[in-house]
Amino acid sequence: NSSFSISSISLLQVSGGNVHLIDSAMLTVKSGSALLVSNGSLTTLKNTEFVLRDSQSAVIGGAVSIQGSSHGQFDRSDLLVDGGNVALDEKCTTEWRVMNLTISTGSLVMRGSTRSSFLDSSIFVRSELRLSASSVSSFDFLTSVHIADGSMLMS
Repeated sequence: NSSFSISSISLLQVSGGNVHLIDSAMLTVKSGSALLVSNGSLTTLKNTEFVLRDSQSAVIGGAVSIQGSSHGQFDRSDLLVDGGNVALDEKCTTEWRVMNLTISTGSLVMRGSTRSSFLDSSIFVRSELRLSASSVSSFDFLTSVHIADGSMLMS
């Protein structure tokens, strides 16, 4: 049940490893702060929560995985995933409001009974947008999706 929050124009930088949230942990990045994981990934497991709100930006050098009934809340921020996919899996719930999501080399994958809502957001995906295995997603109110070099797959 640990919680970590950065706010008021702060920076959390992880240069050589990954960020893992496990067993009801919570990480909050808000109020003009930034998260930089330069050579690693961000993973949430087992009822954890990741909040990115009113931030300068979050840059993840690897992949982002939100799974295991975890919750992701993304509001009025920029998220750049520069080295892999964004995978939403295993009954997770994510909310994206007024977001710029850029997946520069990978795919956006939603599967495993996940629920995701995108509102007034801009999404750039390099490879593929994939929805499968009972995932439910809504793209509402001025949300744009650009798939640069791949396809959209629903199964």
